Amino acid sequence: MPPGRLASTRWRDLEAPYEVARVRLQVGRALAALGDEVSSASELAAARRVFVELEAAPAAVRTDPTSPPTQLPDRP
Repeated sequence: MPPGRLASTRWRDLEAPYEVARVRLQVGRALAALGDEVSSASELAAARRVFVELEAAPAAVRTDPTSPPTQLPDRP
């Protein structure tokens, strides 16, 4: 299993949605860099839904494919 998917699974098992969304954001950006725009859009949308649900607006902004990659806070 790729490291990003493994990290996502482990955070999900720990019921840590913010961390799962952070991993999905990074996976989405990696997929975009590899040219897989469809999978990237899916990962970014999933991350955005969680960030919005958790009211983590600064993190949600980072899911825009045109936003520059920056360090996210550890917690909202």
